Amino acid sequence: MGNKGPQASEVSLLPAGAFVVGGEPGNPYTAAVKSFNEEKGWGFVTSEEIQRIFGKDIFLHRRELQEQQQLPGPGDVITFCVEQGPNGQLEAKQVQTAGGDYSRDTAGVLASSRIDRLQRARPGAAGRRGCVVPRR
Repeated sequence: MGNKGPQASEVSLLPAGAFVVGGEPGNPYTAAVKSFNEEKGWGFVTSEEIQRIFGKDIFLHRRELQEQQQLPGPGDVITFCVEQGPNGQLEAKQVQTAGGDYSRDTAGVLASSRIDRLQRARPGAAGRRGCVVPRR
């Protein structure tokens, strides 16, 4: 606590395009589902890139999976944009499955080489309004 109340510490700037703000484009990300509670309809996604940029997992809600035929499980690979939700929490939006279907290795753990390959193949979102996740 400072003399005038709480003060921020360990502050870092997010790179341009890290998430959608005020209609400005954000970058699409590819990550693995870390957890998903089917009863509650929410979970979290993560990757090395997500941890490096945001320093935490990103919230995933079932409403963003409306077009999906099945709910994701741990290790499933998805592509999404990050937006700040109404409570300030970072949320996965415009979620698409990577390659048209969820993919995980035989142990249910994401193969990091698959995420790397998908990230290199994704087109940038520059010049577009809002984040556009490429359909696979």
